[in-house]
Amino acid sequence: MKKRYYSSFLLLFFLLWHAGLSHANHILGSELRYQFVSASGSAQTYKLTFVFFADCSLASSGSFSTLVPPATPRVVIEIYKNGVHQSLGSGPGGAIFLDPVAVNYQEEITPVCPDEANNTQCSVPKGDYPGVMKFTFEGTVTLPDTSSNWRFNFEGDHFNNTAGRSGLINNLSGTGTMCIYATLNNTIPIIPDPVGYYQDDAGNYVPVFPPYDTTGKNNSPSFTSDPTPFFCINQPTTFNLAAIDNDGDSLSFALIPALNTPVMANGTYTNCNYVAPLMGTAPIAAAPGSFSFSSVTGQTSFTPNALVNACVVQQVSEYREGKLVGTSMREMTFIILDNCPNQGPQGPVTNINNGNVDPADPTRINVCQGINGNVAFDLQGNDPDGDNINIFATNLPEGATAPVTSNGTPNPVMHFSWDIGGYAPGDYIFFVTLRDDGCPVRVTQTIAYTITIHEAYTSGSTDTIQICNGETYEFFGNLYYKTGIYDTTFKSVYGCDSVKVLNLKVNPLPNMLLNGGNAAGICPGNKTLLSLALPESSTTYQWLKDDEAIAGETGPAYAASNAGIYKVIAVTDRGCRDTSKRIKLELYPAAEARITSVSENNICMGDTVTLEAQEGDRYIYRWAPEKFFRLFGEAEARTVKGTIAYSGPVTLTVYNKYGCQDSDTMMMNTRPCCEVFMPTAFSPNMDGVNDYFNPTLQLGQVIVTMKVFNRLGKLVYDNTNIEKGWDGTYSNGQPAALDTYMYYIKYSCTDGNNYEKKGDIILLR
Repeated sequence: MKKRYYSSFLLLFFLLWHAGLSHANHILGSELRYQFVSASGSAQTYKLTFVFFADCSLASSGSFSTLVPPATPRVVIEIYKNGVHQSLGSGPGGAIFLDPVAVNYQEEITPVCPDEANNTQCSVPKGDYPGVMKFTFEGTVTLPDTSSNWRFNFEGDHFNNTAGRSGLINNLSGTGTMCIYATLNNTIPIIPDPVGYYQDDAGNYVPVFPPYDTTGKNNSPSFTSDPTPFFCINQPTTFNLAAIDNDGDSLSFALIPALNTPVMANGTYTNCNYVAPLMGTAPIAAAPGSFSFSSVTGQTSFTPNALVNACVVQQVSEYREGKLVGTSMREMTFIILDNCPNQGPQGPVTNINNGNVDPADPTRINVCQGINGNVAFDLQGNDPDGDNINIFATNLPEGATAPVTSNGTPNPVMHFSWDIGGYAPGDYIFFVTLRDDGCPVRVTQTIAYTITIHEAYTSGSTDTIQICNGETYEFFGNLYYKTGIYDTTFKSVYGCDSVKVLNLKVNPLPNMLLNGGNAAGICPGNKTLLSLALPESSTTYQWLKDDEAIAGETGPAYAASNAGIYKVIAVTDRGCRDTSKRIKLELYPAAEARITSVSENNICMGDTVTLEAQEGDRYIYRWAPEKFFRLFGEAEARTVKGTIAYSGPVTLTVYNKYGCQDSDTMMMNTRPCCEVFMPTAFSPNMDGVNDYFNPTLQLGQVIVTMKVFNRLGKLVYDNTNIEKGWDGTYSNGQPAALDTYMYYIKYSCTDGNNYEKKGDIILLR
């Protein structure tokens, strides 16, 4: 069944794809791989293959036109050995040129349904739907010798043009120039399995190998999945490179950041920047908890929850005899579509014979070594939309078959069958692709399936099981809690009869002895140290307050400042976990210091004053500076007397019954009390106001002598009627003239000393 949803879907596609038309960039992805050709002595020749996945919707841009006729495009590959650039080709600086392949150089791979195959932007004339074109380049390079660190770099150069990423990509902060690389270690030969053994003179069994190639050659794995995945928002989906390695090397998969120029001197790149919170290892905007990636199979599963077209880079590493022999990459753009009219096909496993689906992983089939008969199961294709489905399998284990009945119908069935006799225990991975014909965009699901062959007889004497003190380990109906070796015969969860030896080790719990008791108190604003008495360097810790973890407090001690119930959780390097006793930390009441009164507000230097503090429950009082109160011998009472010798602060510090303290300060301002006030003018006109010139005396001050002189120094007043002062007349009774006069006085003060003062006075009439 084929469906057409033109109006909303076309609008969606054009809005999505033409968002990039203002950019000169056009590349949706690429891959670089190599294949061994021949060897001559220590030199090895390899064919390099480079592929562009380009956006046809940008065909009018100058950059895209550099890939299609009449242009003559070439890809430039730089070669490095141990981080040093090598001149091994005819390109600039000794680079290698890759030229378009003779057949199918330009191949459309747009994932549209068959009915719309001639209605894409790659079609001539251009159609309604966006299109993706695949461009393939090839060339050879001869490596002069072997090395564990050959590196083949595509540094964004396709012969005077740069490979700009498509403007559709919006999980990167600036799409930049696309760069990828592959590595080769051609020092590790492929060693076949031995064909037999012989016993040497020492009685050792020595394997016998058939003749094999010792060149250390290697071939990149091939990627058999669709490189232009389209996915629908809010629909669970999967993707797999379906990588196949013909050398039999073990493969490991990783998501890595997209790479960008500039290239470092040793041939390494800078990473592209991602729009937070996305990153190279999690590049897809997915619903929480839905994103997963398997480093064993390369399976990516997710439910997209935003219209973020993601640049996704997978790197595949090949291992031989446990050593890395090569890496290769594919960069892709995951296009996320809204209002999708087409849901993806599904294929549950049914009718299993001689095996079972792993409860934790529906793509893993567990079988037992030595079974009679083939491992077999069916994979039933179905599509929520009722579309026709095609199923095909790749990388099947040797000897396995997977014919499909009713392929190309709504209900095809793949029948897997494999005789595992003679195959060693381990994982055998193959890939199943389900592709519907829904319109306008068909959906493809490539899923990695694993056949796991389990040993029929397993000895665990060298596989130590470790538990923690206080725990028990259940071993086929028996509970064990002491270190020891135990054995039994059993049927495993996979149905394989086995004899299992349990080597049990009981590890100690962490030492949780606390310093101090299980209760403590602190004053407001203070801290107290909670700590373990015997911390262990191999143990990790986490402190909790009121059963909530305290961020960052992962040491054996914690300085607490708030009331609450505290405890610490410890985990040893063996995973043994224990919790300390609870510590109740109380926040004591704060002390409050306040000077409530002072007996004098107008203080002369040397005066005695009385100060009083606010009363508190069982307070201890301390007054400072202590020397003010020394004469009266008391600076630690609520009410104290002190002699204030000079202006300055008086500080009261109080301590409550819990030892909490507080302070209050009062400024004591004193004045020089033996100073007299002298007027600057007087008017002796006998009107009763300011008729006499005389100092203003303070209590206890007495005038000893007072004299007034005119400008010429003639004495015009000398102690006459000293209580009233000078009345502005000369000694003969004549009024003194309006003028400025000088005075001299001597007076005594309460301190018993005599003081002198000189100045001038203006006589006004």
